[in-house]
Order: sequence, then structure tokens, then C-alpha cells
Amino acid sequence: QKALRDNFPTSILQGTTTTGEIAPTGIKDETISTFIVPRNYAKATSFVLENIAPGEAPIQHWKNIIPGNGVIINFSTGLNGGEENALSAIETIFENNNVELIGGSAGDNLKFKETNVCLNENIFSNASVGTLLNIDKSKFNIYKENIYTPTEKYLQATKVDVEKRIVYEFDGQKASTTYAKALGIKESELKDAFFNNSLGLKMGKDLIIRSAHTLYPDGSIGFYSQIEYGSILGILESDNTKEIFQNTINQIKNDFKRVDAVFIVNCILRKIKFQNENLGDIFCQNFKVLTPNITGFCS
Repeated sequence: QKALRDNFPTSILQGTTTTGEIAPTGIKDETISTFIVPRNYAKATSFVLENIAPGEAPIQHWKNIIPGNGVIINFSTGLNGGEENALSAIETIFENNNVELIGGSAGDNLKFKETNVCLNENIFSNASVGTLLNIDKSKFNIYKENIYTPTEKYLQATKVDVEKRIVYEFDGQKASTTYAKALGIKESELKDAFFNNSLGLKMGKDLIIRSAHTLYPDGSIGFYSQIEYGSILGILESDNTKEIFQNTINQIKNDFKRVDAVFIVNCILRKIKFQNENLGDIFCQNFKVLTPNITGFCS
């Protein structure tokens, strides 16, 4: 923080701990990646939401929000299950603004002990920080890359703890039993299947990934995000990852004659999957045909 502040004494500094950093050469660990927006490129306003954990009422700290078009870059602490609270508060704060949102949860290199976000010199362990870049929408676009494809198999969540993000039962039976049966595998093999057979929730035209992280001894399953009672989730399978990478590059080329920078946020599941399949370097290096300025993080 001190080195950044010394070099950018009057800038807004926003940061997060990560599960990996994205660079032009690949996905790295134990490094620092930075994304710098010149002052003449966009006006900026920052904000903090403290106490985002479930059961708490987020405390809002912001001032002089600049109305208009733009994009919010948002980081929330992980592990305390507060992302949904934070997103709800952000929607309320910016309900009169025409803005889009990009960001992710803080990570800690798969230790699952403590995550932090920061804004300027302040570090938080239960908060969401964000910066609104007031910028014309013709100058940026947000691309959601999905490396999974739906199958014809579905599970309905029939017993859940929403705040703890645990599903105890699918279709009225133990969650692990139903999930494994749908995949045609043993329950003991289910945890390894989380990477290639995530669950998906259809919301309009979007397929929202609902990834599992823990198979508990009682057969319940922990997820990275909330799953509501009664939700019908489709079982997904891995698609042609390299082809999807290229489709994203082609879409960006079609949308922009010139690309100044690419800011990427990958979820933890993508990082692990890319590591297991040696795809991390390929994913990052593909973007070099657009620009050398590639950065981001794994949440």
C-alpha cells in the first residue's frame, strides 16, 4: 500500500486479497496485479459498505456519488457470506444511476482462513468496497464467459440453510446422494466432480453458476453462493474451453477497433480447473492479440 500511495499520492486505491493474479503471461500466485485508470479517462467515486455478513445491516460510507453512465469495480470480503447483502445494498445506492458492475470476492490462496479488501489506507475483513468510474458506455464492455453447458439433468433444493449456503437435500433426499446419482458416480467421487459438473441457475438469458466447495460428512453440500429453497438447478458439464476462449476474443475484436486494457475476474473454480488442465497460461496469453495491458485476479 505504501509503495502504491507514494507513486499515486492523490489517487483512489482499491484492493483485495486473491486466490491468484492474472498477468499477460498467465495466472500467478503471491504477486500483485494492478489496474490503473488515468484521471482524464474517467471521473471516479469510491464507497465502502461495512458489516456485510448475514444478519447484519450494512453500514454505508460514500459521498458525492457522480450520477450518470459508468461501471462499478467492486470487491467484497469472502468467507463471511456477505456478497448478497453487499450487492443488494449497491443496487439500492445506485438505483438512479445507469451503471454496470464487475468484481469478485476476496480470496486467500485457498487457505480459507481470512480475506481482506481495502480502500485507500483502510483494510476491512467484513466489507465491500467499490469505485464508480463515470465513463461513456461506448468505451467499455463487460463479457461473461461461461465454460459450461447445460445437460438435461436437474436438481431441486428441498432443504437448505440460505445464509450458511448449505444444501441438505435435493429432491427430498440427502444432497450428496441425489447429486452423485444424477452424475452416475459414487458419493465418494462427488467432490472431484464439482469442477466439471457445477450447477447452474437460469435467470432470464443468463446461466448463473452455483459452485459447490465442500462435501460435509452428513451428506450436505456447501456452496460459494446462496441457494434458495425450491430452486431448480441444472447440472452442467464442461464445454470446449479453448473454443470458448477464442469466441470471447473474436467478440471483443468485433466490438472494438482498439483495446487499451483488459481487466479479468476469474472465480476460484476456474482457477483450479485451469491449473488441473494446464489452461491458465493459454487463457491469459490469448488476450495478448488485443493488448499487452492484461490484469485481474482470481476470487
